[in-house]
Amino acid sequence: LLVGESFAHGTGVRTVQSWAEIADRSAANLDIVNLAVSGYSMAQAYLRYQSVADRLNSDGVLLAFAPTVDLWRDVNVMRDLGEPWGLRSVMPRFVPEGDGLRLVPSPYANGDEFRHENGNGLSPRLEDHLQRYDRFYFSLEHRRVAGLDTLVTYKIFVAAYGRYARGAVRRKQLHSGSEAWEVSRRLFRRLQHEIAQRGKKFIVLVLPTISDLRRLHDDSSFRATWRNMVSYACDRMSRCIDVGSPLADVPPEIIDVSVDGNHYGARMNERIAREVVAVLGRT
Repeated sequence: LLVGESFAHGTGVRTVQSWAEIADRSAANLDIVNLAVSGYSMAQAYLRYQSVADRLNSDGVLLAFAPTVDLWRDVNVMRDLGEPWGLRSVMPRFVPEGDGLRLVPSPYANGDEFRHENGNGLSPRLEDHLQRYDRFYFSLEHRRVAGLDTLVTYKIFVAAYGRYARGAVRRKQLHSGSEAWEVSRRLFRRLQHEIAQRGKKFIVLVLPTISDLRRLHDDSSFRATWRNMVSYACDRMSRCIDVGSPLADVPPEIIDVSVDGNHYGARMNERIAREVVAVLGRT
C-alpha cells in the first residue's frame, strides 16, 4: 500500500505514467495499490492508512515523504493559509503531547457547517482553532482595523507581512527539531510500530521535488542539507530509502515537468520508478 501526497499520487501525469504504476508493471513480484492523495500531509496519509488497514490485505506499506513541501502541512490545518490553493476547509493534524501525539480533528462535522459559519469571514470558533493549531495563521491578515483596512497602503503592508511571515515559518520547519519535524517523525515511528504489530513491512521513501533535484545537481551545500534531512527522517526507521541522492546527477535539462508545472513529467516518473524498484529489491 502506497500512502502519501501528490508526489506519490502522480499528480500531473496520466495514471499509467506515474512512477508507482510503472514500478508495479516492471516488477513481477511487486503489486502497488496507490492510496496517495494530492495535498495530503503526513498526518492525513497516516489516517488514510488507518482507514483501510483492516480492509486491505498487503505485505507492507510505503510512505512517500517529500520533506521540502510536506513538512509545513503537518503544522497547518487550513491549506489556504499556507499556499493559495483555493481549498477552504479545516484538516486534521497531530500535535506533540508528552512522548506521543494527540489528534486534533476539524471542529466542523462537514463542509456545509464550515461554510455556513464562515461565509462572511472567519468565525470566532475558527479563529480560536487556527490560533492554536495553524502556524500560518496571522490575525493581522484577517481582522478589520477601523480606519486602516480600506487604505491601499495598509493592504499592501498586510500582504507583504503575510508573505514574509509564511516564508519564515516554512524555512523554520525545515530545520531539525522543529515542530513539523517532531510531528512527522513521531508519525513515522507510530506507523512503523502499528504495521510491525500486524506483521507487515514499513518503508519510508524520501522523495525530492523538482526544485530539490535541480539543487542536488547544482549545489553541493544542498546535497549536504539533503543528506541531513534524509538522516533525520530515517532515524529509528528499520527501512528508509533516499530517492534523491541516487538521482542527484540527473542534468536539469533532463528533468521534465508535468502539465501543472509543479510535478514530474512522464520521463522522470520512469527514472524514479527504476530507482524505487532497484532499492526495494535490495531492501
